Amino acid sequence: MQLCGRIYTESKDYVDEAYKSLFHEIVDRFGVAFQRALPNLPFQEIFWRAHFAIGAMVHTMRDSKKLVQLSQGLCDPSDVEATLERLVEFTAAGMRAPLAENRAAPALAASTTETSA
Repeated sequence: MQLCGRIYTESKDYVDEAYKSLFHEIVDRFGVAFQRALPNLPFQEIFWRAHFAIGAMVHTMRDSKKLVQLSQGLCDPSDVEATLERLVEFTAAGMRAPLAENRAAPALAASTTETSA
């Protein structure tokens, strides 16, 4: 958890290079799997959504004490199973959400152009 937090908070080049070398294969595999699971989304949108999902995960791991404070004890992130269930449910809904209309037409037109070229 600490390494994950450092990767996302350090702005040093060596951290960026380590991140790329450690996670490049994972990113490639997940990209292919997400494209299969979400064929109606442009690849660019999949990256945005995965980025937001990772942000939710990292924030939950690194700063869940604030949730307890903000909810005045209503939320209990120490219940790991329930926290993971909520995070998966939230992330899955975000990944499956329909593409906003203002991005749908240009993105689909661009992907159509790329495949026909």
